[in-house]
Amino acid sequence: WQIDGGTIEGGSITTTEGATLEFTSNYENSLDGVTLDIEAQLDNYDQVRIDNGLTVNGTLTAFGNGDLIFNSDSSGQLLGGTGDLIFNSDQTVADNQIRIEGDTTLTIGSELTLSGGNLTINSLNNNGTSRLLNLGTIRADLINETIVIDPDLFENKGTLEALENSIVEITGNYTQTAGITNLQDGTLDITGMGNIENGSLVGSGTINATEIINDSLLNPGHSTGILNLNGNYTQTIDGILNIEIGGTNDFDKLDISNTANLSGNLDISLVNNYTPMLGDSFEILTFGAHLGDFTNVNLPSLSNGLEWDTQLDTNSFTLTVV
Repeated sequence: WQIDGGTIEGGSITTTEGATLEFTSNYENSLDGVTLDIEAQLDNYDQVRIDNGLTVNGTLTAFGNGDLIFNSDSSGQLLGGTGDLIFNSDQTVADNQIRIEGDTTLTIGSELTLSGGNLTINSLNNNGTSRLLNLGTIRADLINETIVIDPDLFENKGTLEALENSIVEITGNYTQTAGITNLQDGTLDITGMGNIENGSLVGSGTINATEIINDSLLNPGHSTGILNLNGNYTQTIDGILNIEIGGTNDFDKLDISNTANLSGNLDISLVNNYTPMLGDSFEILTFGAHLGDFTNVNLPSLSNGLEWDTQLDTNSFTLTVV
């Protein structure tokens, strides 16, 4: 099937096995309260406008350049379903956009996965405040390509991921009130500050931000690994830094370029059946400068009369077996 301009209003669209639905017009296509139970393509499209939400239960793949526009709606719009919305183009100039019009909240449904690269999620105009609420999964997974998140307000309650050599770029501040921010050797660029109020920040890779505030849980690595933060780090009294140690060359590390403002809990655990030996040392935290100290340091027990020594220096925090 091909749609070359016009409007589909209400109901579900289903095709037989192997068939696809293509939006190929350089003019405006519209979907009004539609459910896609199909494999569908947005191919060299100009605009597809959405009213009353869009449900994707199959796979909707966008190629080329085009705008998926969620029209202004004071009650908000839902991009939901149990399927996948994939932005995937081998064109280096490709620029897909999800645009939120006016004073509208666009919610990514809890079972939907939005992935790919060459994608910008932003506002269509300045008439009101555009908001993006993620309950599902937003995943950058194309090498050297970027998902840019640029509405007026962005809140994550689902999963935000940057996979190997891919980038998630957030314009302004980033707030996570539940869920997970997951780096798997990817990059998270935040032009403002990131506030992890609930849920967790996990993984290996690089975060660029003016400041990361950990009011919940930060866990470098999968299981062990290095998380690099170019910016300041503040851990509140409720924050937890979880460090796993699997050997003298196999342990978590948080590397902070600027100031570490420390409080809350430091939780240390042993993994991979590792048994620390006398003299083993682990530099688990580095920083340009520091303020404060951890309120509690929770350490695993050692055998044979061995103990842990904790050393907070000008630019590092080190554990040593003594």
